Amino acid sequence: MKNEINRFLDTLGRSPKTIFAYRNSLVQFVKAVGEDAELNTETYIKFLISLKHKSASTQRVYKTAVMKFYAFCKAGNWAELKEALEHYT
Repeated sequence: MKNEINRFLDTLGRSPKTIFAYRNSLVQFVKAVGEDAELNTETYIKFLISLKHKSASTQRVYKTAVMKFYAFCKAGNWAELKEALEHYT
């Protein structure tokens, strides 16, 4: 997953601060779900549950970065991901 994350971050036309925040978000995502996890709804739910102790603003940044990463990888069922997001946040 590390290579995909680096490719994703390399494609972003964002400020260095945003890229730093997204990189941190994705590091936290990998810590929560594991390096070899599939990008699917179950993995996303596991990630969302791991965010419960974070502040609302941190949760927003992390969720945005991970959803954009899923989109970049063309992974996941978007209807299920949206439903999980509404249920677990």
